[in-house]
Amino acid sequence: MASIVRYEPFSLIDRWTRPSADRFFERFDRMVQEALSGPSGVSDTANPGVAANLYETGDGYWVELPLPGVKSEALELSVQQNLLTIKGERHGATPENAQTLWQGFGPGRLHQTLTLPGEVDAERVEARLEDGVLRLHLPKAEHLRPRQIKVQAGGDVKTIEAKSVKPNAGNAQ
Repeated sequence: MASIVRYEPFSLIDRWTRPSADRFFERFDRMVQEALSGPSGVSDTANPGVAANLYETGDGYWVELPLPGVKSEALELSVQQNLLTIKGERHGATPENAQTLWQGFGPGRLHQTLTLPGEVDAERVEARLEDGVLRLHLPKAEHLRPRQIKVQAGGDVKTIEAKSVKPNAGNAQ
């Protein structure tokens, strides 16, 4: 009795090359991970990026940033036009005789610049650090705020609310 065998010409090639290709990609992934996070495999806390909330009201912007373990004395904030720069440092220590398995945050430096939708009045910025969350109120620059304009027509005085309009970068004037 004859048996039928399915012919798969590339199965041998796949069997020979697959393990070495898998090892190559595993090594490549490990190399990239080490380049981005350091040789210990612990994530880089020196520049962790930012998880932030940004809100806009009629008079300004509100920013919230989680900064667990950061003391207010270790923070430096600066505002120039519509750029908010936050610098800080978190101190911490690994428990004695402990090996770090995973680290969501740890000691390190923070340097983040956020671009706000409009210019702010740097003289009136308020910052508060509570329960590990930095909350900032950044009032809009005076020329960006809506203002009331009185219009006189004959003997009547009418008040019309004027809203500021952001210039369109695409329109050259």
